[in-house]
Amino acid sequence: MPLREGIELEAPVTDGKKCVMGKAKVIRRETIRVRGVAYDTFLVEPGLEHIGGVFEKSKNAKLLVWVTADEACIPVRVKSEVIVGSFVAELISVEGRPRSHHLLLL
Repeated sequence: MPLREGIELEAPVTDGKKCVMGKAKVIRRETIRVRGVAYDTFLVEPGLEHIGGVFEKSKNAKLLVWVTADEACIPVRVKSEVIVGSFVAELISVEGRPRSHHLLLL
């Protein structure tokens, strides 16, 4: 499904114990830099209301995912805030596809 700002996605998700229909909203399109490389991305915020574990225990839990704005939708950054702390995970490398398909050269 092609992404664009403002749409809501729906797909089966699991927390390892149960499977539910999850929803995510495409917030905006933005260029981000990861390890010195500029990526054209969409910022996606998954709904966490049916996910257990630390997300369930955190009143204001948040998960943000930046995916490339191409057909591959490669996650290049994931950021989370939960009751016990926060983390940021960033893409280190991509194998098996040309880099020019998802990069913006600045």
